[in-house]
Amino acid sequence: MKQCKNCKQTIDEKAKVCPTCGKKQNNTAKTIIIVLLSCLALLIILVTILIVSINALKESPAANEVSIDAPKESSATNEVSSANVLTVDSHAQNRKFEPYFNTEATTNEVKALLDEIEKNNVSAEQKNELSIIGVCYLSKNVENNDRAGIYYYDIATSGAITKDTLKQMNFSSDVKTILNQISESSSYTVNVPNTIFWEDDSKGITGFENSIVQTGSTGGYYSSGYIRLIYILENNSDEDTTYTNPYPNSNTISNIQEVQTQNSKFEPYFATNTTAAEVKSLLSEIRTHNLTVDRNGEPYTVGVCYISKDGTTNQAYGIYSMNNINITNSFFDNLYFCPDVDQINKNLKPGKNYNVNVPNQIAWQGDENGKTGFETANNSMGKSITGNSGGYYSNGYIRLIYIIEND
Repeated sequence: MKQCKNCKQTIDEKAKVCPTCGKKQNNTAKTIIIVLLSCLALLIILVTILIVSINALKESPAANEVSIDAPKESSATNEVSSANVLTVDSHAQNRKFEPYFNTEATTNEVKALLDEIEKNNVSAEQKNELSIIGVCYLSKNVENNDRAGIYYYDIATSGAITKDTLKQMNFSSDVKTILNQISESSSYTVNVPNTIFWEDDSKGITGFENSIVQTGSTGGYYSSGYIRLIYILENNSDEDTTYTNPYPNSNTISNIQEVQTQNSKFEPYFATNTTAAEVKSLLSEIRTHNLTVDRNGEPYTVGVCYISKDGTTNQAYGIYSMNNINITNSFFDNLYFCPDVDQINKNLKPGKNYNVNVPNQIAWQGDENGKTGFETANNSMGKSITGNSGGYYSNGYIRLIYIIEND
């Protein structure tokens, strides 16, 4: 027997309706069972969804990789801005070496850098860390020893070092041989050869496992952002050459880091096989840059010279049509470079590759007086100027860039 929940009269245990008041009776036990079964079913569904999601993530090739929006090279290494992947740890690690990056590093500074690299490599190997560094040393006072990353290189006869040059050279993780070659009376240009990223560190590989050398094309950085390659170029004395260091008059630059940051907007596009799409990106970067500096009154405007094989010539906009081009130190002396790049952009040919770089190492001195050389009477985007006026500003900023269609 049980009580009616409404009138409290005693009624039959199995009665669904009270015979006294006519109210329907609830089956509490049945209701509880239904609720419990529903909760259990929901829990099973949620666990199933979670397991499927975890398995999908494990099977995805992108789960443990760094996503990089690379403006260059579709191979295993991508030339990118290091800002995409640098972590707090890699910043701290790189700061051990970056203070030595300079265009006028002293002998003692280079030796201190090599000591730091040697300690890093020994530690990295012992701890199985993916941060081993390779070094390339270039000097006109050594004999080639490519297995040790050592090369004879004379700026006076070979010209300023380029990223393409360094891509072909070996970088050695055993720096003791290089340390013994350092001259006591020279200054050096020291830096990372490129911003290509070695991606096999995601597989636990540095590239130096089976050989102590790697070429520059394999990547100046690990994909985690750690520095991987460093070059050391012995500078020529003034009486040896008319060339200057990569940043002209670098001894007058008050903040080399600002110059490197500014120039790095354009330098990733400098190569002998830059695609048309990449050139468009470069021109967009230059156009934005020129509009900005024109409004701010800063003397950093960039001019461009474009040469195609079978196009038109429009000298006022720095556009030429030429064949059988042989680039020499004086090739661009009488060619015009224009800061208004819209016309050049219209003349680019989809599917073509281009040779892109700064035409020379001459430093324009007019920026010391707040001038760029591109000024016009009506303060428009600017007039064209010839290449012999200077590929760089005296403070080290890039001033001229050429774009030549490949055969």
